[in-house]
Amino acid sequence: MNLTGLIFLFLAHFICGNGVLYMFHIRLEKVINLCLSVILGIVIMSTIPVFLEMMHISITATNVVITTCILCVLLNVYRFKDGTASFKMSKLTIPKKPFYEWALILLCIAIIIPAAWRCYYFPPYARDILSGPEVIAEYTVREHTMLNSVLQQNIESTNNHLKPPFISGLQIIYKLLVYPFGQIWLLYMVAGFLFSFYSILRKKLHAAITGVLFVLFLAMPELYGYMTVLLFDYSNMIVFFYAVYFLQQYITQRQKNFFYFSALLFGLATIIRSDTLVLAVMFLPLLWYDGYKKQIGKITIAKMTAAFVAIPYFFYAIWIDVFIRFYMPKGSFALGDQINHNLSDVSLFFNRLTGMTDKYIWNGQDHWAFFINIFIILLIVDFAISRKITPNNKVTLYAIVVVYIGLPLLGYLIPWFDLDNTTKRGLFKILPLMALYLADSQLIQKFSTRISDWETRKPELKTKPVVATTQIKSNKKKK
Repeated sequence: MNLTGLIFLFLAHFICGNGVLYMFHIRLEKVINLCLSVILGIVIMSTIPVFLEMMHISITATNVVITTCILCVLLNVYRFKDGTASFKMSKLTIPKKPFYEWALILLCIAIIIPAAWRCYYFPPYARDILSGPEVIAEYTVREHTMLNSVLQQNIESTNNHLKPPFISGLQIIYKLLVYPFGQIWLLYMVAGFLFSFYSILRKKLHAAITGVLFVLFLAMPELYGYMTVLLFDYSNMIVFFYAVYFLQQYITQRQKNFFYFSALLFGLATIIRSDTLVLAVMFLPLLWYDGYKKQIGKITIAKMTAAFVAIPYFFYAIWIDVFIRFYMPKGSFALGDQINHNLSDVSLFFNRLTGMTDKYIWNGQDHWAFFINIFIILLIVDFAISRKITPNNKVTLYAIVVVYIGLPLLGYLIPWFDLDNTTKRGLFKILPLMALYLADSQLIQKFSTRISDWETRKPELKTKPVVATTQIKSNKKKK
């Protein structure tokens, strides 16, 4: 393993992602800022090999390093203009935390260690990757072009080589600069998400409640298993979660930088999975309702709608409508060509919805343990007691419904969007949203507040009553 290349790429991820955060005026806590910067940098840098190919530049280690340095500078131009080009790092201090919170952090690290080992020791083995992105990346390293000899073979039985360039791009970069197996970047994604996700939950809840909720999230067998599998779905879940999270921040805080940053995140999620574009469009009714309720002008709503759709579609079009159509030798490919031609038969949608609900919601304990069941019970209890939903949870609950309805809708529109693979892994996106909803629920918030009050309450000192020993003299005058 080339440690120099590993350190270089980590710093490049952070600098690129942090430049984007600064550009959108996103100010976050230290841990969340570091983790989200690295995650953003990973997704953005995955497009470097595609860019080099479109520019007809040979994909070599030298050209990748040069392009990476240029990208780091370009994404921090705004910072240079403001005269704050230096990255000021505050002193690293060990925060004061209760012992049980440190135990939870150590548990998280213990879970990440075997994931790191698997990323290092085992090569990629998922079927969808071996028949597409991985083999393209391997031969790109050998032939210095993504349009390599793999595409000259008979690959009509699969469309995996036409999937978005997120994994193939990162595999090319890490194979050239770090390690023949690549996929070390997956560790950055997973670790960054877990630590930032814990920090988000911790801001809302007491450490003990956060620990219980976080362990329930980590204990889901399917999600934990895919943590180290080189596929699109876990990474897509991460970026999709942050897109919803910052959309929630926009609706509750009314800061437009959150809105445009959320639109960018939906676009980056579309780089990972093209079908995310459909889910992003399904958030438009929420934006329209919010604009109508808060009396935002129609022209402003129209502009925001156009931006919210145009940004994800731009990333979709670059790959599907430009690169595949004009660069790939095997002809064009678009989601529109895969649409179900019998749309009048809506029974397919309801069959997919009931099948997903029965197999992966009500009876999904083998996949998610009891996490979804606990969420449903607490959702009902919370609503029954409080009889209202907080503004944060309105957005989160809407996003949960979007995923719940959107996945069967995609199965109805696109026949290859099957139930037991694509739909099941698509449900990853709903899981951190459920945890975020529980963190904002009034029932759990009250319980968390009571624990905090009990923990900080000082014991009252019991004192004995003081007995007066002095005699009160009479003020009467003697006659």
